[in-house]
Amino acid sequence: MNYRILGKTNLQVSEIGFGTWPLGGICYGSVNTKDAIALLKLSFEMGINFFDTANVYGNGQSEYALGQAFKSQRTKIIIGTKIGWTKEGLNEQNFSKSFFVHRLNSSLTQLKTDHVDILYMHSPYKKDFSEELKNTLLKFKKEGKVRFLGVSIRKPNDGFYFLQKNCFDVIQVNYNIAETESEETGLIKSCYNKNIGVVAKVPLGYGFLTGKYEINHKFAKGDHRNRFTIGEREKWVNAVKKARELSLLKKHVTLTQIALNFCLSNPKIGCIIPGIKTTSNLIENMKVVNLRRLTINERKLLL
Repeated sequence: MNYRILGKTNLQVSEIGFGTWPLGGICYGSVNTKDAIALLKLSFEMGINFFDTANVYGNGQSEYALGQAFKSQRTKIIIGTKIGWTKEGLNEQNFSKSFFVHRLNSSLTQLKTDHVDILYMHSPYKKDFSEELKNTLLKFKKEGKVRFLGVSIRKPNDGFYFLQKNCFDVIQVNYNIAETESEETGLIKSCYNKNIGVVAKVPLGYGFLTGKYEINHKFAKGDHRNRFTIGEREKWVNAVKKARELSLLKKHVTLTQIALNFCLSNPKIGCIIPGIKTTSNLIENMKVVNLRRLTINERKLLL
């Protein structure tokens, strides 16, 4: 595994992290908790030390699995969790002081720890950041319940707004071969210049960039990907066509690995957090560690 420093946090994170949303057992299909715990432990043995979760993933199940997997190895891993959504599958958010206090305490209980390394606001709108919430977040840091603060943004313009608040140490951005707006707008560069850590979420475009799904694919009932519009699906599927051409030039390299390597080939990215649900997912992702990073021209072929 290769490790990178995540901005001014000075956290040394595995460049490939573990996105735990699929382990929640709701929006990506059911998951056996024992299998989830075993998978998390295996990923650690393979070098992953950065785990991304949220209180809403499986309504606490992802955090629970993390807590069970690493309760005796807490100091060896880095955990980032998010607060903002009220319940998985329910389009409702809450950024009040009382909600954050309640949910952070709940997360600490589930994770079996007295602190989280990074606490993110989860997909907020600009209006959701109040002075009261800022003071609450800073109080969490002062109390030692949170080491660093982050925000998982909806779009690049939101990122510029939150950067100005001088509150956050880490920003999560959508970044993959079909969604490069965070790079094109200069947001990633601005974060780099300000020493704000950048975590690339959805590097596989919710699985579409693996090449497994066509535009009209019907997911299982309850899978959140059923809500994506035709336009959103086309964006990812069209990107796969370009990636497939490059994968043909590189023997034994999968579309998944091309997509992940694209993100890692940007040195301003601190870590990527692909969602992982199975051992085969994990093994395929980990092979990217030993791949040569894409050249500028190879990256251009994908855009």
